[in-house]
Amino acid sequence: DANRRITLSKDGSGKYISWKFDINGYSAGTNYQFASIKYMTYENVLRIWNSRGEISDTSLDLLAINADSFNVYDVEDNLVLQVVDRSVTFNNAGAEELDVYDEATGGDYLIYLPSRYYRVENKDVDVDVLDVSMTNVELGACVITTGKEVRFVVEDRSDLNEVIIAPEEDDAYQVVFSSSREGQAAKVQVNGIGDGSEICIKMDGGELSTEGTVNAMVNVNGEIINGLEISAEAGTGGTIFPSGIVPTPRGATQTFRIIPNAHYTIQDVLVDGVSVGQVKEYIFDKITQDHKIKAVFTHEHMVDAGRIEKAPTCSREGDKIYTCKICGKVVKHEKIIKKSHTWGAWYVSRKASVTVYGEEKRTCKTCGIIQSRKTSKIAATISLNTTETLPLKKKQKCKKVIATLASGDTIKKVVSSNNKIVKGSASGNIVILKAGSKTGKATITITTVGGAKTKLKIRVQKAEVETKKITNVPKKISLKVGERFTLKPKIIPLSSTAALKYKTSKKSVLTISKKGVIKAKKVGKAIVTVTCGKKKVKCTVTIRK
Repeated sequence: DANRRITLSKDGSGKYISWKFDINGYSAGTNYQFASIKYMTYENVLRIWNSRGEISDTSLDLLAINADSFNVYDVEDNLVLQVVDRSVTFNNAGAEELDVYDEATGGDYLIYLPSRYYRVENKDVDVDVLDVSMTNVELGACVITTGKEVRFVVEDRSDLNEVIIAPEEDDAYQVVFSSSREGQAAKVQVNGIGDGSEICIKMDGGELSTEGTVNAMVNVNGEIINGLEISAEAGTGGTIFPSGIVPTPRGATQTFRIIPNAHYTIQDVLVDGVSVGQVKEYIFDKITQDHKIKAVFTHEHMVDAGRIEKAPTCSREGDKIYTCKICGKVVKHEKIIKKSHTWGAWYVSRKASVTVYGEEKRTCKTCGIIQSRKTSKIAATISLNTTETLPLKKKQKCKKVIATLASGDTIKKVVSSNNKIVKGSASGNIVILKAGSKTGKATITITTVGGAKTKLKIRVQKAEVETKKITNVPKKISLKVGERFTLKPKIIPLSSTAALKYKTSKKSVLTISKKGVIKAKKVGKAIVTVTCGKKKVKCTVTIRK
């Protein structure tokens, strides 16, 4: 005012750095460092010099608030400034930071706002009690908070002030209005529990009105009109004292004692539906909302010798139950171990191969459950249908070498010691040999995927490969009319270049195809001659009815 004022000084960047008092026009003559200011109450705010010049009762538009994170909006709901963890961002050039949180004193924010109307939105979830101070507030200025309590201090000349609270459902809230305006109540306080929606509370000339669902207790000038209550309940087997609906003043302390009956113990105590354990006493301290407390008791059981409820088998455990002799309640279950299985013999369910494990199974004769186990892979082996040195004519291609492999195995590679003499490859289990244009000897090495190996010696010559012997042709065969039989002669060496031929002595008795298939036509005898090059063998075939 005219007799007392504070002068703030800025540095080149516009930051306030010092202050001094002027009292009755007399300067104390000393500049004080701004950091030494003990953070201001609302009364101090009225004595702060703002950026527009000399202090007066009608020129201040300041906000002081205790939250670390909040937003301020103008009349058109535009964001004027934003504070996040004490860091201030201005979205309106007219807003100006006078001072920010003083850690030494735990003070609030002091910010100049040029707007004559603004809305403050609390973003600090850790603030349960929100303190707001402001001046020159126009009609409808409001505060929205996530806190449970708002202290809304308005030292101005407005006729109507309003607070909007957004509590979670069942959260307690408190709103305190203060005003120095003549005719308004010095203190009006609203306490209540929200229903999850926004609650609007207005003050007009000292009168309170609410919009929205409010379960409120109004305290005018400190007089309690409606109190809070605690519902106390005890289950069977004990008592809680006091019990029933217990009226309780806001801010008071209320103690409850839990007493079990004979042969009962405290099982649990629930406060507002949440367990606090097996306590004999519970104290509600500084009560701000309605509460519920419930004591649950349990019987001290006298247990019988038990009986088998479910007999064990080889597929499940049994169950023995124990019952209280007094109340008949089942108080204990005891598992009975399973019986042993009666297993049958193991049988092969999947044959092992070189690449795949085998499997064996057995079945319980009592319950039918099947048990399985893994068996080892078989060893890789390889054998050829010839073991002697195999002669080939130059440029000859031979597909008559057959490899016998272990189950699941395949030929991985065929390698020649001299590709100019002979080359090798494989198709399935057939070894394909192709002689080169050079005579000589070479060795073919055959390797399987399972790791088995064998070798075959090759001799490449200029001359044709002659047949040395024909084997595997029976001397005599007996067939019925209409029956068929296939001859499977073995030519040695199997690389012979001579053609294999078949001939029957009596076509009326039997016929034979180029592939050696004999078909019996009528009763009688015939001779089948097998020829390969210069070698031949004969087979006498008797046909009967």
